[in-house]
Amino acid sequence: MRIGVLFRTEMIKVRRRPAFWVAVLALLAALALTYGIRLHASVKHGRTPAPLPEAWEGILLGTGPLPALLAAVALILLTASEFSWRTARQNVIDGLSKNEWFLAKLLLLPFLATVFLGVQTVAGAGAVVALAGAGEGGAWIGREDLGALAGSSIAFLGIGSMALLAAFAARSSGPAIGIFLLYLAIAEDVLLLVMRRIESIAAAADFLPGRLMVTLLRGEQYYAEAARRVIEAAQEAGRTPPTIHDTGTLLLAASSYALLFLAAAFVLYSRRDL
Repeated sequence: MRIGVLFRTEMIKVRRRPAFWVAVLALLAALALTYGIRLHASVKHGRTPAPLPEAWEGILLGTGPLPALLAAVALILLTASEFSWRTARQNVIDGLSKNEWFLAKLLLLPFLATVFLGVQTVAGAGAVVALAGAGEGGAWIGREDLGALAGSSIAFLGIGSMALLAAFAARSSGPAIGIFLLYLAIAEDVLLLVMRRIESIAAAADFLPGRLMVTLLRGEQYYAEAARRVIEAAQEAGRTPPTIHDTGTLLLAASSYALLFLAAAFVLYSRRDL
């Protein structure tokens, strides 16, 4: 297959779509607000903002799932609209096979994950260096930081694969975004409550896809100090400390979910006419 040609074609489409640029600008605005609030809090309490490498946890994970969700929404808008506008049909008429068109959309998943995670990381690191500078001595980025970066990448791909499945299921941007967000915000919470009431499957509740992806975007999953803080906070509040699962197990489960969602998207796509 002409992967290079397909990718270049998609990049032309991406550059011309306001949806992509609006999502990127929304992320930059969220990052500016986040670091503005952190700076204000530091000045108010007379503290110096943490420099690199101490600041990596906040840079990589401080905004939670928001960057991944923005990337997912951009992916839906770039994919589902091609069915509504009939450009998917026209691309096939112009010479692409159906499989090549699907592959072209599949290439958007790692591209958008890289762009949004890259913007989050570069903008965050730049803000930290501007506000607090880089720490002296030691490694510029540590093993825990690299683990957090790898885990975030898998989470971005996992959330994006869910979005791609919604786009191929609904074939319209509005309904696809609705399905995607309603599942994450409501349906999975209902499933979580039901599963936790059934003792035999309660332990599996933490491995629901949305919950699992968000878990991979939390600091306690990679940083021992963050895990200690979370456990101590729960104990002080009289709550049961959260279970911190093995990161390798979560990464394997997240990767499996991503492959499953992409396979389901291909099945839906291949069984319907353009």
